[in-house]
Amino acid sequence: MIKGISDVRRLPRLGKIRLGEKKKNDKGKEYPSKLDHFNFKDAPGVAEIYGENCKELDIVLPSEDRDVFFSQERKAYRATGLFCKCADGDTAVRVRVGQADGSNPKIAKGTVLDHEGEAFLKEQGLECAVGDMFEMPCPGEECSFTDKKFCKPIGRLIFMLPKVKQFGCYEISTTSFNSMVTVNSYIEAVKNAAGRVSMIPLKLKLVPKQVQVEGKATGIFHLALVYEGTVESLMAYQKGVKLLPAPMPAAAIPTAAELDRHVPDDLVPHAGAALDARLGTSPSGPTPAEAIKAKMAVVAPKALPAPTAPAPAQPAPEKSQDPLDDEYVAGEDRDEVPQAPAKPAKAAAPATVAPKRF
Repeated sequence: MIKGISDVRRLPRLGKIRLGEKKKNDKGKEYPSKLDHFNFKDAPGVAEIYGENCKELDIVLPSEDRDVFFSQERKAYRATGLFCKCADGDTAVRVRVGQADGSNPKIAKGTVLDHEGEAFLKEQGLECAVGDMFEMPCPGEECSFTDKKFCKPIGRLIFMLPKVKQFGCYEISTTSFNSMVTVNSYIEAVKNAAGRVSMIPLKLKLVPKQVQVEGKATGIFHLALVYEGTVESLMAYQKGVKLLPAPMPAAAIPTAAELDRHVPDDLVPHAGAALDARLGTSPSGPTPAEAIKAKMAVVAPKALPAPTAPAPAQPAPEKSQDPLDDEYVAGEDRDEVPQAPAKPAKAAAPATVAPKRF
């Protein structure tokens, strides 16, 4: 036995099921378009079972750990991978980008590219090389990257398809407020009734709903879980009358670091290369993409001092020079988490910020 190798288990990721598709306008430019059915383009073999106009899937959830099979995190992606991520609602792990190098004519050389990050490093007296990772309190809705919709709450659902050939798991990612709330609520309800949620036969459906998007009523499709048996049959799982396979160990599910290598361009078309432009460097910038991904996967433990009162914000570049002000492009999953109203200034954080891992 080799520790760290022989004892590691991984369930293969067989594909990603999408909630929309890419189309081209008259000028040949791609844009995302929502669908009223699942898109199996990147999920080989699934269309053979469910066809091309499928609105519901037979699924089982592989684990009891919701943070593993349905992670929900704030993320900002560059074309090369993650730029910033907050997994616990408090601490963000971010790549330091420093100042503009002059390669982008829209941003003057020497312009600070990440005002919040640079202010925090200066305030705390921390040293961090450009391209390296650092931890900071997550500004949440008050972050400029959230304000410009480069950073979004993303839910990633991992499940198995019992009727499809091959043994492994599939993924659906969503920025939908309704999808995340509905799925979270149903998971908790099933667990309360059955005493577990893993390996119970469920339906994953795309259901229609009327919502308000930017003050206008619009029709969207969001994810919903459904157990089609009776409450009595669901409770029988808890009583041991109906037996189920044991859940997969959480360690066997594809890790967050592995899943984060797949940039969700269907959900963040406004980011990627556009965020690279905002940060003043090309995708091949000063730090190689693979090096950034490796650093994103594991962040060395490091206790940080508590932030004091926020430093005065540095002036942002002129609006006309800021690519963040380009027209926003929504993702294929149009029912995005709505932005919260501005919040009052937060009190100082606890004495230390615990290290987090991607």
